[in-house]
This record gives sequence, C-alpha cells and structure tokens, in this order.
Amino acid sequence: MSPEALFLPSMLLVGAAWLVLLLTKPSAQPLRRGALTTVIAFLGVLYAYFLFGFMDRAPADGSFSSVAGLIALFSVPELMLAGWLHYLILDFCAGYWIAKDASSHCSRLVIAPFLIATMVSAPVGLAIYLGLRNWLHQDTADLSPIKPI
Repeated sequence: MSPEALFLPSMLLVGAAWLVLLLTKPSAQPLRRGALTTVIAFLGVLYAYFLFGFMDRAPADGSFSSVAGLIALFSVPELMLAGWLHYLILDFCAGYWIAKDASSHCSRLVIAPFLIATMVSAPVGLAIYLGLRNWLHQDTADLSPIKPI
C-alpha cells in the first residue's frame, strides 16, 4: 500500500486515540490502556515497516547528520511517512503519559489543555505540564517528573 493511501488512515487512527485519551474516564483504565497500546503497537509496526523496508531507497546523500541529509531522506515518500508516524507515535505517548500521571490528582478538564498542547507539539505540551506539575508539588519530597507507566 502506498504512503499516500496510509497517511489519512494513520492520522484518523491516532486522532481517535487522542479522543479516547481526552474523553474516557481514568476509571476505564483497562479498556483505555488496551485500546491505546494497540494503536501505538499498530502504528509502531507500520513505522518499522516503512523505515526498515525502504531505507535502501534512500539517496546517497541521505543521512541523519544534517538538515540537507534529512531533506534527502524525506524525499522518499515511504521514509517521509515513517518520519511522520514517528512524530505521531511519540507525541501520543507523551500525551498518554501526561493523562496517566495527572489522572490521580487532576480532573479531565484540567488535563485537556495540556493534552491538546501536547497533540499539537509534544515538547511544548510536555514542558508546560512538567513545569506546572513541579511548581505545584514543590513543597513535597517527590519532585521527580517521571514515574513508570
């Protein structure tokens, strides 16, 4: 199947996963976790297929060591889709972690803006969430920003 044919379905799938994350209650954790990890796994397999299955089509000047090298790699549609899937998966994983971490002490309405910011730009959304989280918990002994999922 062509990268163009898989682009929209992958966007819709991760969009549906974001909606599940935003709209389901943390008490539905087993169902939520099962559905969301299935989406992550499916997109991860698709990512691996396009990355490793088409790396041999990379132009000679393609590399991860320069902007020009990345542009050359992304000139191959299959590798561009792999890069996009990478972005979608990691942004979603950051949002999933935020939702899980915040669910014990925040309502879904409080978490929603952080998830939306993370969906648009994971580094920004995650940084804002972690900054606020650490600021709110500065009087506690546990300032660790990361807990196991």
